[in-house]
Amino acid sequence: MLMNLFLNALAAMDGHGTLTISVNSETFEEEFLRNNPWAESGTFAVICVADTGTGMDELTLQRVFEPFFSTKEVGKGTGLGLSTAYGIVKQHEGFIHVESKPEVGSSFSIYLPLAEAPENLESPLEQDLTDVSSLKIFLVEDDPTVLRLTKFLLEEKDYIVVTAADGETAMDILEHDHSLFDILILDIMIPGRSGREVLKRYHELKPSGPAILMSGYSIDNLEVITEGTENVLFLQKPYAPDTMFQAISTILGESKKKE
Repeated sequence: MLMNLFLNALAAMDGHGTLTISVNSETFEEEFLRNNPWAESGTFAVICVADTGTGMDELTLQRVFEPFFSTKEVGKGTGLGLSTAYGIVKQHEGFIHVESKPEVGSSFSIYLPLAEAPENLESPLEQDLTDVSSLKIFLVEDDPTVLRLTKFLLEEKDYIVVTAADGETAMDILEHDHSLFDILILDIMIPGRSGREVLKRYHELKPSGPAILMSGYSIDNLEVITEGTENVLFLQKPYAPDTMFQAISTILGESKKKE
């Protein structure tokens, strides 16, 4: 959900601008609700994703959550990112409020019903990942926005990240530097040499090397793609950053058990 909003904001700024993420809580009472019909009664956790990009006019703003609606060029967007985010928020009994002005920017505020967390709750994710920082990750992703954001998120966790944007480049890097990598994160649908070829070569050079395969499409023939390989997980796009980090922790944990 958040990944979709981040990617949308980055695309709107086209490499120039400021992305601001804030978190707080708000309580809406009757007087506020009378003047703001978009809001709902209750106390909410609020996540706001704001950018200084191109912004949207009123007509675009009215259609922003429609499935398959996109202002991007043909072939550069599915029109499903924001509608997917909207659907996830609604499933959690929340709502999204959008404000935008052309040439000024946009802000997407996600409101989720606030629940009290148990005291002394320890994050299992943080516990799982404490011993895997400074891992060397080979990230292969052809979408430049996704590549840039994923690399940033991984480096924030102190991972060392080497990237490739197509199959040919990935193959060249593997031939020379495969021994440096602890894990491969690979988008299956990459241009040039296929994701299947890259995965096969990776495991020829590094037998049983951990790998995470990604795709925005449903992969019905995943067993064919991974035939003859081990230590492979599949990650369906779009995914939350924590889901990716948990996948890394899981695949590395399975690898250690087999050693």
